[in-house]
Amino acid sequence: MQRHHAGPGAEPRPRPVEPAGGLGAVVQLNGKPTGELDELAAVELAFAAFARADPTFVRYAEGALDRSANLMRRAGITTATDLLFGDGTKEQEEVARALYGTAAALDPAFPRVYLGYSATALIANYGAAGAVAHLQAEARRDTGKIHVGPVKIIFDGSVQGYTAVLSSGYVAPPPPGENPIWNVQPDSIVALAQPFWNAGFRLAVHVNGDSATEELIRAVGKLQAAHRWADHRTTFEHNPAARPGQYDAIRALGGTVNLFAGHIWYYGPQHERYTLGARAADISAADWALSRGIPFSLHSDAPVTPAAPLFSAWNAVNRIMPTTPSDSVLGPQHRITVGQALRAMTMGSAYLLGAEGDIGSLRQGKLGDFVVLGQDPFTVDPTRLCAVPILATVIGGVVWTPPAQKPTTPLCPSVSTGSD
Repeated sequence: MQRHHAGPGAEPRPRPVEPAGGLGAVVQLNGKPTGELDELAAVELAFAAFARADPTFVRYAEGALDRSANLMRRAGITTATDLLFGDGTKEQEEVARALYGTAAALDPAFPRVYLGYSATALIANYGAAGAVAHLQAEARRDTGKIHVGPVKIIFDGSVQGYTAVLSSGYVAPPPPGENPIWNVQPDSIVALAQPFWNAGFRLAVHVNGDSATEELIRAVGKLQAAHRWADHRTTFEHNPAARPGQYDAIRALGGTVNLFAGHIWYYGPQHERYTLGARAADISAADWALSRGIPFSLHSDAPVTPAAPLFSAWNAVNRIMPTTPSDSVLGPQHRITVGQALRAMTMGSAYLLGAEGDIGSLRQGKLGDFVVLGQDPFTVDPTRLCAVPILATVIGGVVWTPPAQKPTTPLCPSVSTGSD
């Protein structure tokens, strides 16, 4: 982990701390640790702290998968993506893949899962040529429930963590200041992605700052110039701070966008006050994708925020943020309709995964995945969209219903309509 400038054309804003040995532990200038761990280097520390083959951990992981399956089904989720799979050793990857396979085999209503293998881990563990061969072998192990998905790259950090790379910096970062981080250096992302691109594996790239979005646009252009691929569907994951011209470029490149709409409710006031200022009004602008014909989806980034598709749709439809004394709307011009939000959560998500022929809608020949709702989402007050009850989740024709003694209403805050 290293600190770098805030992006093309921007002045560096160094944070008065330095990484400890490049391992992700941030320490004060006097050498004393602050207790803060940042980005992928911190994740590596966590992975190094345990062995996934340890029997105790395996038993814990088995239970965690069961609990996760129930959480997803209770929220009406039939398909999920694990978008940083295998980010550890070869042994850890194999144990995790086996756990998924066992869980899906034992539970007929286990949700479908697309595994987004970590590009950096694949290259580190298998080398460039070996990584592609390994991923192709993994794809041959696909079942009806567990699939190899897009290859995942984490480019910069997060806006709310002050580690995303913004071209104009942060409005009012708290002490000790902002710390923009390139998890992958801009000048190395093409080399990292090229083997997978050439082999036909789609990319899902975590970008939060507009500088990261700009660098990814450049990278996709270079990948296309080196190896033309008309249907690559490279996904700009999160993409909260992207500018209108960048959406134009994403459209021209044939890219897609997966928006973390929960930023509005969970971080909206903080974005206005501390991170983006006036630019916060344009965060997660689904209408910019719609108006340009960019395929897009909405997500919760669980476990960063709870997995709740109707709540994600509610955010995009209403763009309400919690404030005092009343709720207010962040960027009302970017609100979309209920129909547009639900399509993004269904057909949009399927398209981003390259799975629109199997899931995303109900049609003869598809897999029969759907959710049974207790109310018509098109007739309820849009501010109560997230309160529509989940009565049942159907996966491949297998019906799962939540235990009667537990509430079935997904996450939904009690809000007032506020004012525009």
